[in-house]
Amino acid sequence: MPIKIESIKTERFTMKFFRFGNSASQKKFIIIPGTSLKSVMNYADSVSESYKIFAQDYEVFLFDIREQLPENYRIQDLAQDLAESLDSLNIKQSYILGVSMGGM
Repeated sequence: MPIKIESIKTERFTMKFFRFGNSASQKKFIIIPGTSLKSVMNYADSVSESYKIFAQDYEVFLFDIREQLPENYRIQDLAQDLAESLDSLNIKQSYILGVSMGGM
């Protein structure tokens, strides 16, 4: 299953993400991890293997937290960053799985 690590750059932040699965599908599945000291991009292969059940029917995206995390980063900031990222990818509807802080 090919995995492509990409970056979104806005005026406020840069955020990495990767995608796998059915790129022709209109159905999008978004995974939002919590904050971590390590990038989840290092685990792209493991994540794609763990969520391969979705790969046939969905294009699956996993977003990292923004690079250069500011002090006092709040859940509202995480949500705003993700909303901007989804807008930049023109994703209007999706299924979402949030893990830890990403689920808040």
